[in-house]
Amino acid sequence: MDTKLGYFALSLIALALIQQATASHMLLYGDVTVDGKSAPIEATIVAKMADGDVGNCTVTEEGIYGILIISNKGGYTPINFYIGNSKAIQVVTFVPEGVMVIDLDFETIEETTTTIRRVELPTTVIQSPGIIGMAVSFTTNNGTIFGFIIVFVLIFFFIRDLL
Repeated sequence: MDTKLGYFALSLIALALIQQATASHMLLYGDVTVDGKSAPIEATIVAKMADGDVGNCTVTEEGIYGILIISNKGGYTPINFYIGNSKAIQVVTFVPEGVMVIDLDFETIEETTTTIRRVELPTTVIQSPGIIGMAVSFTTNNGTIFGFIIVFVLIFFFIRDLL
């Protein structure tokens, strides 16, 4: 039983090493600002790609960062950077085994809320015209009434001759 557990543990370690070996790395470093000021010590920068978080670092010297990106994605995938609710203006393209010096500038994303209030619609009284009014006031959607008028006039002319 101990041998099976040992083989299982060895298989997991081997699988983790193989997965780590297939992952590509990229190193980024440079100056970092938040809303125009140097990023404070202890600020955490998080790098995100389509498959989620791919790296993070903590600023140890005010205004300077260095971050290691590890991803299984192919090259030339965009990377976005975040510090809390601030997002970097720059978007970096992932270059496997690359090293890049780039300054990151973060802007605070302000959350806005929209209040929707209930609006009472004005009431409108619609007066329905009488029979004569309906016969006279026809529209293109009321072709039936127009046809009725024409038939009524033709019948009147035919009956008139009979009387």
